[in-house]
Amino acid sequence: MNKKSVISLFVMVIAMVMFSSCAKLPQVEIDNANAAIAEAEAASAAIYVPASLNAVKDTLNAAMEEIEVQKSKLFKSYKAPKAKLLAVVTLAADVKVQTEARIAELKAQIQATLDETTALNNENKELVAKAPKGKGGTTVLMAIKGEIANIDAAIAESANFEGSENLNVNLANVQALKEQATSINTELKTVIEKYQARR
Repeated sequence: MNKKSVISLFVMVIAMVMFSSCAKLPQVEIDNANAAIAEAEAASAAIYVPASLNAVKDTLNAAMEEIEVQKSKLFKSYKAPKAKLLAVVTLAADVKVQTEARIAELKAQIQATLDETTALNNENKELVAKAPKGKGGTTVLMAIKGEIANIDAAIAESANFEGSENLNVNLANVQALKEQATSINTELKTVIEKYQARR
């Protein structure tokens, strides 16, 4: 082996060592990406913005698949998966912000619906007092009063929604209460109008 060949081989070995050392597994980035997703999940992203959370997880999975492919290669390059992992951290932080915004939005919707339902139910109490009590009317009005009382109790129970595990359920419940109160309101107004028209 001549001197030139030895030098070429030596340069190649040095280059391979340098290249290999540059292609180290991006463990810090992997850990950061997993931690960012865990933080978004802890904020309840799976409940409030599941599609956004799943998109971030897909990006992480794609990065991990690329890393596995690179592991099997002689000349490894983690540049592309590393960029994806860095994107995961940013995207997961955005998902956490989206989650917090959705929670705030749901809380506002629940409170507004509760306020509207309370106002409707209070109006229903006034309408019951004005409703005609003719033949069979007293029995019907007693039943309506019972429904109104049940709505009052449900409103009081629904008011403690702050620590709820799933505000979507709370919103659905208070919307159902509002529909019930609206139905009673419409029924009472119709009866009173008919009664007044006959007089």
